Amino acid sequence: MKRERKSEIKVGITVTIGILIFIWVLGWAKNFSFTSNYKTLKVQFENTSGLIVGDNVTVNGVKKGFVDDITLHENGVILSLTIENEVHLYKDASFKIAMLDLMGGKKVEISSGMSGIELDYKKLYHGKFLNDFPALIADLGKIQNNVANTLLKLDITLTNVNELLGDKEFKAQLKSSVSNMNNVSIQFSELLNKNKNLLNNLISNANSLTVNADSMLKENRENIKSTLYNLNTLSLRADTLFQLSNNFMVEIKNQENNLGKMIYNKLFYTNLDSTLIRLNELTKLLIMQLKDDGINVDASIF
Repeated sequence: MKRERKSEIKVGITVTIGILIFIWVLGWAKNFSFTSNYKTLKVQFENTSGLIVGDNVTVNGVKKGFVDDITLHENGVILSLTIENEVHLYKDASFKIAMLDLMGGKKVEISSGMSGIELDYKKLYHGKFLNDFPALIADLGKIQNNVANTLLKLDITLTNVNELLGDKEFKAQLKSSVSNMNNVSIQFSELLNKNKNLLNNLISNANSLTVNADSMLKENRENIKSTLYNLNTLSLRADTLFQLSNNFMVEIKNQENNLGKMIYNKLFYTNLDSTLIRLNELTKLLIMQLKDDGINVDASIF
């Protein structure tokens, strides 16, 4: 009986130790702890690319926590990060999902920041996902069709170019065009050679003309300034004269001077018309007397 009881006790102790070792290994693997040496932080990402619960969280490259929870959100994915209490994160901290190693593992990398203002752990922060090899391969897979279509179009283009270059008529036309261009170039070169002296003289004369014009401007600078000043003065006087004429015409129109009063006075026109009629009658009478017996003057001097 005693031996059986000892055996049961040994078995119970062994099982208990095994359970404790299992719980310790599980806690170590899952970063589980019964103590409150950790604090929680929530960060939102557009994509986690295979990140799982329990993956490492590093602060400035040092492992200081783990991913505690992953939940889908309408604008992406929200990670609940558990970080050791001894870690101090500041307001300008940044969060990134990066590749852990070449085998494709993931981690959350935190840059603690340098502002000196402690981070508010109750707020939701936003992080960035850094592309790794699997993501790059996936992106290459997305553009595979575009690359294939581009290569197909390039092949069609090269085929058309080969057909065009293989066309005898096109070759003949191309050769003829090149030959004509060559002939034009030769003729132009000969023209330049024949007229080299003429061109040199033309350039020399243009240079001399420029020099002479510059000299003339320098020599007559004062005269030119005086002429421009006189023209400016004449322009001002002409403007003044025009203004005076305009004012005079306005005064005439408004009957503010004698000429305007005469022009716009109806009685003046009536009297003038009557005087002209009488003068016309007197002229006719004088002409008639001159044609007959002369002018009869009946006047008493004394």
